[in-house]
Amino acid sequence: EAFGEDFDYIYGIVTTASEWYFILFASDGISSTSKDSLNIRFTESALKEGSEEEKDLCKNVKWIMEVVVGLLKNRLECVGEEPDRKKARIEEYHSKK
Repeated sequence: EAFGEDFDYIYGIVTTASEWYFILFASDGISSTSKDSLNIRFTESALKEGSEEEKDLCKNVKWIMEVVVGLLKNRLECVGEEPDRKKARIEEYHSKK
């Protein structure tokens, strides 16, 4: 209510560097990419090139970047949209769950 018609939804990225959460805050609720965080584990030793651990780290970092890029693209697509259209986007997202 504090933002009136100027506020429809925001994205949140919460991280502790090893745990990542992607959150969507909208007037009809809060959604998350999953109930569990995405975990990236770091150890004191360096990863060996070509190891499963290195491949897993690369895969998880790529996934994080894909989510961030998707959030940014979504935000760019709706710049200048009317509030009703923005709300429809969120409702469409929730209906796919």
